[in-house]
Amino acid sequence: GKPDLIVRMNESFIVPAEGVDVFRNFVISIPVASTKFVKAVEILPGNKRVVPHANLLIDRTRSSRKLDALDPAPGFGGMEVSIEAESFEPDSHFLFWKPGSAPAVEPDGMAWRCDPGTDLVLNMHLQPTGKPERIQAEIGLYFSDKPQTIFPMLLQLEHDGAINIPPGAKGFVVTDELKLPVDVDVLGIYPHAHYLGKDLQGFATLPDGSRKSLVRITRWDLNWQGVYKFRQPVFLPKGSVLSMRYSYDNSAANPRNPHSPPQRVRAGNRSSEEMGHLWIQVLPRQPQIGGDDARVILQEALMRRRLQKYPADFAAHFNLGAALQNAGRDAEAIASFQKALLTKPNHPAALTNLAVSQQAVGRTAEAINLYRQALRANPDYAAARYNLANLLLAKGDVNEAITHLRESLRLRPNDAGTLNSLGSALGMQGKFDEAAKHFAESLRLNPDNADAHVNFAAMLTALKKPSEAINHYEQSLRLNPNNAEAHNELGALLANLGKLKEAIPHFEQAV
Repeated sequence: GKPDLIVRMNESFIVPAEGVDVFRNFVISIPVASTKFVKAVEILPGNKRVVPHANLLIDRTRSSRKLDALDPAPGFGGMEVSIEAESFEPDSHFLFWKPGSAPAVEPDGMAWRCDPGTDLVLNMHLQPTGKPERIQAEIGLYFSDKPQTIFPMLLQLEHDGAINIPPGAKGFVVTDELKLPVDVDVLGIYPHAHYLGKDLQGFATLPDGSRKSLVRITRWDLNWQGVYKFRQPVFLPKGSVLSMRYSYDNSAANPRNPHSPPQRVRAGNRSSEEMGHLWIQVLPRQPQIGGDDARVILQEALMRRRLQKYPADFAAHFNLGAALQNAGRDAEAIASFQKALLTKPNHPAALTNLAVSQQAVGRTAEAINLYRQALRANPDYAAARYNLANLLLAKGDVNEAITHLRESLRLRPNDAGTLNSLGSALGMQGKFDEAAKHFAESLRLNPDNADAHVNFAAMLTALKKPSEAINHYEQSLRLNPNNAEAHNELGALLANLGKLKEAIPHFEQAV
């Protein structure tokens, strides 16, 4: 059917007539005024002859726009694209396009969240055909009226670092495995290799030693790859070991071998190189385990396994740090971020996340220095400015905090948190009218922010608007009934208006 929203590349891209494979990323904004939940995506690549496959990434930080701006041609290059997130947000959906694949509708409760300001990054593999080819892809989005309540996760098995296939080898094998730290249901699976792939297996070994097959393709054909959804979820208990076993045929007998005569083939994104990936979509049986998000527990296991294969891998150290930080294990997170920075010492996101954990363990001076270092590396890194500003605000350095908050707001004009903090800073300077405007805008963008309601109420009290202030204190207490400050201030307002019977319960609750 007709999508609820169709978005497209801002301009077309010309694939050159000759040369090697092209890997290109196109940033596409989603013009929504309020949060939507996307139940299905359909990708029309525009020219199927030149597109072996395409992937979609969700960019809630708009960091990809900066990469796009640095490249004079439409989009920006690269196959392995990562989105810099300020918090742990695990991949959860198969947003891929392959020739012959049909779009799938997510079940109720599994539609993914799309907020205002979200970008899509269309990651495309393009192949020259012998003449220049123009592409301008379109993406259809189908919305659901049911919000996301089910949160699956994608796990990736791979060992590309072991791919080094001699010419003539018929049974070269690559394996990987992951021991599951929680009970999961497997919802879907996506195997991927290139032209030398022959026998692709994915299976699980259960704690009792029995084996459960998840997928096996004995005559792999890259042109017919796809995502396989299970009719019924496959339950795997904690302690099960997910495994992949891929064999490759680099002999002249392989009719799909891109090299004649056969040549040594190593890992890479080009079709003449090889890959061995197995994506597995799982849903933890228990969303929370011991107070932690089960997906964080899975992410920790996944990154620790990756570090066993690649001890100096920046992304694995960074993502492990983010998972540990999310779980409140900041001392361990610090060690992971520090290891990541050994590889990329001026990476703004790693410096910022390290600063957050240093701040959490009480090392304020170290955190301030790290935020400043992140901004020297990238003056437009809004997260570092926002976090530094809030730390300065807590120390009483209001003027410098306001400078950083205004710059952060320039970079992220619709960020409710920045507007709330800027309102607080302006209030400290006695600029109540300007502060109130920022609080109002913050609440327009995020009406469920209890702290913003409290801050706005304080400004309205200072502006001698008690009725409006009472309304916002009441809204904050509906969102957070245990806020002693809000109860106390609301009680004071009611008492000043002579409403003593209404004020007393709030004072009692505050106590």
